Amino acid sequence: MRRKPFLTEPISYLEAGKYLADIKDGTLRNVYKTHLGGTFKYNKLKKFSELEGFSGLMFWFCLDQNNLFLAYEPKFNFVYPKNDVVFSENLQPEQDNLIKPGRDPFGVDLNGISNYVQFIKNHSRATHLRDKSIPKSKVKELKDNYVKDPKFKNHQKYGHAYFGNEEGYVTNFLNIDGIKNVRYYFGYGTSYVPNYIRLILVPVDSRGENIQFKKSGRSGELLQKSTPPPPNQ
Repeated sequence: MRRKPFLTEPISYLEAGKYLADIKDGTLRNVYKTHLGGTFKYNKLKKFSELEGFSGLMFWFCLDQNNLFLAYEPKFNFVYPKNDVVFSENLQPEQDNLIKPGRDPFGVDLNGISNYVQFIKNHSRATHLRDKSIPKSKVKELKDNYVKDPKFKNHQKYGHAYFGNEEGYVTNFLNIDGIKNVRYYFGYGTSYVPNYIRLILVPVDSRGENIQFKKSGRSGELLQKSTPPPPNQ
């Protein structure tokens, strides 16, 4: 039976490393020297996941001049329809206020990484300040900036990525032993037309170190990823 093409699922460290290695575009690499990812506090994410009707997390790509970051909102009783490009193109932030990292994004010179898998496994950054609130009107403005910007518009059509909890993957991820923060990275997957830019979520401990872990019932070390909106032109 063919696997569902539109479902959040865990990925291996090997696949996550490949998402970083596949960032070949020189302009993107230059952006990621200062804006490869960021870190969210764990507490609110955990509380959202325990509320009735929790169905997943929606992340929005925000570009504020040259500052690239994610803002997220929880989704409740939400179903992302498959293969509905019109829905994807018209989707907008829903909550009155969303959440953005409390500290500026981090950057990495990808040209200097010799082993992307080990980087994902062992990356460490000091814990950051409290997450901040950002109004949905501002997120919409910054999302529009992102999808229209020539650096990104050929790589990410809709400006958002949804982590659905259909199979409990988000709640399982947020129950990993020792998790205190959630770190994200921008990766790249060449099979996800027209949404090549991929998000990778990694559990982080109280020291700011990426947590290496294994999931029971599936082979290999796993990370959490989103599947982008429908892969249609």
